[in-house]
Amino acid sequence: MGSLATSLLGAIDRFQPVHNARFVLYSPSAGIFQADELDRIRDGELTLSDIIEASSKNISLERLRSDRSEAPQDPGSDVLHTGKHELNRTYVPESGCFWLDVTDPSPEEMRWLTRKFGIHPSTIEVILAAEETLDTFETFPDYNFLTYWTVDYKGESKSIHEFNQGTDRVVKACCSIVIMESCVLTFHGARNLSHLGNVIDRLRRLADPQTHQMPPLTPAYIAYALIDDITDMLVRL
Repeated sequence: MGSLATSLLGAIDRFQPVHNARFVLYSPSAGIFQADELDRIRDGELTLSDIIEASSKNISLERLRSDRSEAPQDPGSDVLHTGKHELNRTYVPESGCFWLDVTDPSPEEMRWLTRKFGIHPSTIEVILAAEETLDTFETFPDYNFLTYWTVDYKGESKSIHEFNQGTDRVVKACCSIVIMESCVLTFHGARNLSHLGNVIDRLRRLADPQTHQMPPLTPAYIAYALIDDITDMLVRL
């Protein structure tokens, strides 16, 4: 399955996750990308690192292509290996941001994400053992990290009785959230959580209806919107 890019400049339809997509990247400037493998998040010749660069600079992919054509360079290698366009994790973002949601990363994918974003080993340990951890909040030099529990409905029924009884169709799910200067990274084992679509739709509705321009978004606001959506759902149980 390849990646899917959705323009944010047209009519706002509800976000529809691609079946079995384990990686979803939302960028106010570059669009929405979904893929079942990390190295399949791309747009033509542009790799995930390129999309991250455009998102951090708050420019479109078309603008990035134009800039590259003015200063030609060799295309980057596979996203899971170091390439010429690999984004240095010390890169200082301008005014942009993005959100990368990850479901069940493989060890190789987790190693790439760790190198790419400079995630501390203790954070990785909590992410990988999230289903066994309590609520967590930690501050690191380059990011804040927290875990927040939600509910994973595996069936059609969403009754409070089933939740309290702990049936197979209703189970707890842990969402690990890394809040950095230019991005939010979320990790979870549960698939098809409704929060992802709810929050992306909420963020897209912030666009001006006349100009379709997005106001400046911050990683902190994206994380807040996610926590708010989870909390609202728990209150309704």
